Amino acid sequence: MAISVNWATKVISVPQSYLSHLGGVIYELDLDALRLDLKALEAGEAGMSFLDTHSHNTTVTLGGVTLARVVEFINGYTVTFEDGQYAVEAKGANSNIADVMNLNQVSLRTFNSAGLIVHIQGSGVTEQDKLDIADRVWDELLTGASHNLPTSAGRRLRQLGDVVAGSVNDGSPTTEVFITTISSSYDDFYNDQYIRFIDGNLAGIVRVIKDYDSGTQEITVSEALPVAPEDGDEFDILPVHIHTIEQIAKEIWETPTGQAEASGSVGERLKDIADDVLAILSDVTFIKNVEGGKWEISGNDMIFYMADNVTEVMRFTIARDGDGNPIMRTRQ
Repeated sequence: MAISVNWATKVISVPQSYLSHLGGVIYELDLDALRLDLKALEAGEAGMSFLDTHSHNTTVTLGGVTLARVVEFINGYTVTFEDGQYAVEAKGANSNIADVMNLNQVSLRTFNSAGLIVHIQGSGVTEQDKLDIADRVWDELLTGASHNLPTSAGRRLRQLGDVVAGSVNDGSPTTEVFITTISSSYDDFYNDQYIRFIDGNLAGIVRVIKDYDSGTQEITVSEALPVAPEDGDEFDILPVHIHTIEQIAKEIWETPTGQAEASGSVGERLKDIADDVLAILSDVTFIKNVEGGKWEISGNDMIFYMADNVTEVMRFTIARDGDGNPIMRTRQ
């Protein structure tokens, strides 16, 4: 789409499609092409009776050095870019376009320099150019669409930053449970991942997510926070899997005996203790008189007799199951 001029209001309109797309949200405006198109409009039937929109000084070579052209907007004309969240870099000439631009969401970058020259040989990169390039690199938006080349620095930086950003959305959060702005269609989607607070009283605090409820967007952490977060506190969810304290404890205590017998391990020591107890019960006869009768432990049997020392009331037989674990069987 071409540029246009409202001769009554002296507004020069530049549509986004007139610009050259450099990638991401960055576009380039060729000032030399712009001034030529403006001259064509001035020469047209609609514009020929109005004042010039700009003045132009072409490139000049002095002592072997070519000075860049200059485009100056004059006579009260202003420039409006089609509104949107993107940036425009004005190239090809020194100009005062930044001074006559009508403000909206578009950001404008100009590269004027009193010493701006057109180099016939060499790179032509000035110290200011280097600073501008550095700023451009570090301010570039990292998106999958524009930074997805395998092994590239941009992709690797983007992957390092693949965190889920959110905030607390709860008027009465607690140290363990709070509603968030994080949205997912699946329950438990963020379970066992790190949540890291980045502002507020909890800035820098990290916890493991114990539970995520997709319906309420509520997060429960596995360990209480030092203080409850405040509504609006921001956090990141880091895509790193980590087991909660409860899961680790459960695995320890429910590990089968045969899987925890490494030499010197706690598992081996506990098994040795159990074996020793069973050995003692197998070898020792123990008699204990109690009210109404007596207990007698002999070998693998533990028997309760009535006071007449004859009637056997209850017998427990100590044995092992198929995995070698001690069990007791009761016989009346």
